Amino acid sequence: MPRYLKKKYYTPLIPPFNKVLSPQSLAPSSTLPLGQARKESEIQFVKLEVDEKVSHNLLAVLQVDSQAGLAPQQDDGSAAAADPSAKIDEIAALNSPVLGYINVTLVETAKNHLVVMSPSPGRVPAKVMLTSEIQWIDS
Repeated sequence: MPRYLKKKYYTPLIPPFNKVLSPQSLAPSSTLPLGQARKESEIQFVKLEVDEKVSHNLLAVLQVDSQAGLAPQQDDGSAAAADPSAKIDEIAALNSPVLGYINVTLVETAKNHLVVMSPSPGRVPAKVMLTSEIQWIDS
C-alpha cells in the first residue's frame, strides 16, 4: 500500500471528548447589544398548541423513555401518562437522543392534526418533539 494512503487512512484515532458548557463560559454581558439582557435559558418546555404557527416548522422527534422521561406521579396517585406533554422530565428530554427530524406541511386545527414530511413512512413514533424558529418551505 502506498505510504500516502496509509498515512491518510491509518492515522491514530482521536479520543472522544465531552465538553460541558457552563454559564461562566458564555461571552460577557458587555458584548450584548445595547439595552439587551442575557437570558439564562433559551430552552422552554411548553405544550405546543396545534395552530398555523407550527406550519413549515422543523421538529426534532425525541426518543424519551416512557419510564425515565416522565415526571414522578402526583400526590393524588394519578398516572403520569394521563397528560404526557405536561409531565415530561426536562432533563431526560434534553439528554434523550433524536430519532429524526420532520417537517410540518399542513396543520388541520379542526382535527388537532399535523400532516408531516418524514424520512420514514407511517406514524411518528413519539409525541415528544422539540421545535424552534427554523422553518423550511418546499418549493
